[in-house]
Amino acid sequence: MNQIWFLIGDIYYGELLVSKDLHIVIDKEKVPSRKIKFYNKSIVFSGSDAKSTIFANKWTLYKRLKKSKILKQIKKVSNSQQSTSGKINSLTEAFNELDDLAAKFLKNESQELAWVIEDKNKSKYYKELFALSLRHKASWELCEQAIQHQPRILGNSGHQYYVLQSFFLKRVEGSYNPDDYLLAMKTNIHKVEPRNKDYIVLSAIPEDIDMIEEYITTLLPTINQEWARDYLENLINTNQESINEINQAIEQANHLTGASTLGEPLKEFAFGAQTYISDESDAVVFLKNLLNEFQGKAIIVDLWATWCAPCITDMKGSKVVKEELAEIPIEVVYICTENKSSEEKWTKRIAEIKSTGTHIYINNKLTNALMEKFELSGYPSYLFFDENGKYHQGVVQRISNLDVEKLKKSTGTY
Repeated sequence: MNQIWFLIGDIYYGELLVSKDLHIVIDKEKVPSRKIKFYNKSIVFSGSDAKSTIFANKWTLYKRLKKSKILKQIKKVSNSQQSTSGKINSLTEAFNELDDLAAKFLKNESQELAWVIEDKNKSKYYKELFALSLRHKASWELCEQAIQHQPRILGNSGHQYYVLQSFFLKRVEGSYNPDDYLLAMKTNIHKVEPRNKDYIVLSAIPEDIDMIEEYITTLLPTINQEWARDYLENLINTNQESINEINQAIEQANHLTGASTLGEPLKEFAFGAQTYISDESDAVVFLKNLLNEFQGKAIIVDLWATWCAPCITDMKGSKVVKEELAEIPIEVVYICTENKSSEEKWTKRIAEIKSTGTHIYINNKLTNALMEKFELSGYPSYLFFDENGKYHQGVVQRISNLDVEKLKKSTGTY
């Protein structure tokens, strides 16, 4: 069953659980002045999946504040100072609280749909368990039960469960070696329930296009379903085409000339990207040069890594927002860390994503200095400086979903 988050303008927002057929009717005469969220009598669901969809939305509305507090507790577990066993106990206790809430909810609801809550909670719990295991290099025994779980709902929790399980399977008995991850994946995939294998392999396709063909070739023999096999075989062909396009874009890029305080000028791509490599290690000096280079402009700094999936996703999805930003004096500057990367990978990433703007490749010392100065915890991280060079904390969370008008109002920028 697929989970879909469904939006109809200012009229409705809610969750759909669909596997066969679902019909939605909204009586405009009964629609309240505010948007309908999840479920009320103004919206009528019918069809095979109506009961499960209504049930899921009612569960979302039930004790929302209480559930929100429990979910916040769950998020805090990983960064707590407890031992690994203590974190697992805290995790289990939090999910027991969710189960208690579910039991109360089910007193007035259909027991035949109890599996919906159980499936979601199990996917969430095992996803968190995989995350803990990855951070603390826990043993296989810890996740044996989690590996056997088969999500019935493919949605937020179910998908994240598969993704984190795929990361876990890339490890050899709790450890991770980038050079051995394919061998580990090929060995460990056989420990997974047959129904889950194909989706896990699809969930773990590398972000690095140079690794995709080897990954597919290695794991294609483990695929069970014909459609998944066809998809992966086609992906090899389209991936090679992408590699050829990237190499062509790099070959055709012009060399930047002239001195720059941003670093050594490298390439200027036809799609509108300029690249520099900096050997600066002092965060204050680096930022001073950056602000002087774009004096009179506001600056959004995107600190990213070539291997960071959320970084890549945001850069790919920010095209429309950057077109809006281009109409006002705001510069987007992408700063890529050399951490677990290389100048060659960085250049290829830029050519692959076709991300316009200024790109600077920095060393680990400067990366750490920036992280420490602004108390950043990972990638991607964003900094915002207004046109006067004043830093504003927490203004940008993601460029792809940036509200440009709200940005201007909240910071006084133009």
